Amino acid sequence: MKKILLFLFSVILNINVYSQSCTSTVFYDNMETFTWFGDWWLYNFSNYYTNFSVSPTTSAVHYGSGTSTSGIEQDWYSLPVINNLNPNYTYKVKFRLASYTVTSPTATTRGVDTDDYIQVQLSRNGGTYVTEMTIRGFSNQTWNYSATGIASKTANGTNTIYQRTTGGLRADGFSTIELTLQPSTTSVAIDIYMRCNSAGEEFWIDNVELIETITTPTISITGNNSICDGESTSLTASGGQNYVWNNGITNGVSFIPSSTTSYSVTGTNVGMINGVGTRNTCSSTSSSTITVKPTPNTPTLFRDTTICPESFTTILGSSNIGTIQWYDAATSGNLLGTGTSYTTPILSNNTSYYAQSELNGCVSPRSSVSVTMALNCALPIYLTSFDGDNEGRVNKLKWITEQEINSSHFEIQRSKDGYTFESIGIVDAINFNPYIFFDESAFVGNNYYRLKMWDNDQTYNYSDIIVLYADYEIESKVYPNPFNDSITYTYYSETFEDLDIMVFNVMGQLVYFEHKNCQTCSNIVSIDLSKLVSGTYKLVIKHKTTGYQLNQSIIKN
Repeated sequence: MKKILLFLFSVILNINVYSQSCTSTVFYDNMETFTWFGDWWLYNFSNYYTNFSVSPTTSAVHYGSGTSTSGIEQDWYSLPVINNLNPNYTYKVKFRLASYTVTSPTATTRGVDTDDYIQVQLSRNGGTYVTEMTIRGFSNQTWNYSATGIASKTANGTNTIYQRTTGGLRADGFSTIELTLQPSTTSVAIDIYMRCNSAGEEFWIDNVELIETITTPTISITGNNSICDGESTSLTASGGQNYVWNNGITNGVSFIPSSTTSYSVTGTNVGMINGVGTRNTCSSTSSSTITVKPTPNTPTLFRDTTICPESFTTILGSSNIGTIQWYDAATSGNLLGTGTSYTTPILSNNTSYYAQSELNGCVSPRSSVSVTMALNCALPIYLTSFDGDNEGRVNKLKWITEQEINSSHFEIQRSKDGYTFESIGIVDAINFNPYIFFDESAFVGNNYYRLKMWDNDQTYNYSDIIVLYADYEIESKVYPNPFNDSITYTYYSETFEDLDIMVFNVMGQLVYFEHKNCQTCSNIVSIDLSKLVSGTYKLVIKHKTTGYQLNQSIIKN
């Protein structure tokens, strides 16, 4: 009745005893409180004493009362079967052991001898018990709970004997007893058998524990960790029993990341339900970063076009990022080429071409452009060659024709970017080879040229595009320098110019900006800088038409 009352009280006191560590006590019998209800089998020279204990205030004690020639006095401290152990984990039965002489402190037979011993008897099936450990006395030995000796083994079905071979009070007496149960154990019951036969021979036990060691999970993560913007992926953790992810995702379930993000998961192995109805756990964390790559926009293709049968054309495209890939079908199909332009083969029928943009494996939707065959069309001009040379500020264009049938004229077109063209001149088709045209206002940098070849019936066709690079200095001057309130900028250019005028201080900060349309300024520009404080500045003048840029230091008095 005493232990039953103590047990009801202990449920409240010990709810928080069990930590969330990987090695935890799942059942215990501290005599005064317990979740593993052990008790004496016979109460034959056995009881509970409060003189000494590990946890206050009670120990279970078996003692002798006879002489060395009297009968054996024995009993079992029995701990009932516990089922549902996790076969993947290791368990340990542990208790504390001492030998005092409280019952007969002056008896000449006090202290345990070789014939006095305890045995740890293990049952894995609730019925058959096997003696795994025997701890014997020797020549009237005694030891306290504070003794340093440890008797420890892994259960193997054979009896192991532990004995100190000198008598008296032993500081190294076996005070800690441990029996480890390897994985595959699902049930455990323990009998602690004790025997003595003389007055003053005693075995004391306290704090019996069943300890569970949960394997720390080693978490690995699988899944596609490099995707294109808008694609879904999933991350699957393994190595544990339960998983909790951050950022709101679920193990193995698809989701769509909005940007490159690191995801972490806590994997947990779960222990058995312990004596207070909770489970011990053991966790570890791993992480994975999903890289979200940008997907290019659908490329812009420059206009459907009409050509004469048995001729070809060049189609152009642009994309915000990536490389344009040209195909002969809306899906799948053959890759025809890459880049911002594609020159068709000689065509006889109406044909559609398709383009997509690709960057690091991320592909845009495709757009299309159509090349239509003109009816009753005769190719007015057949070009043998079209090329050119740069001569300072002038680009010289030259082309040769092989035939000119019903031809009208050549329209020379120029572009800064290869997409948007403007007409810069007309040359009549007079079957004169070679034709030559001088562009005397070429842009600084790349100049893209093509011929628009007109027939007398107002049909036309385009040549291939050529690129010429012009690198020249515009004759310019800034004066006075140093200056008081204003400066004058003069330059020589054969074209009307739009100018962006900027002044920066020594910190690189923009302190003056003005846009000038010099179609009316006669190449002489007055710049009012009267509001600037004295000091050194950097003057930058950008010619928007030709691309020329002036960079010069100026000093205000």
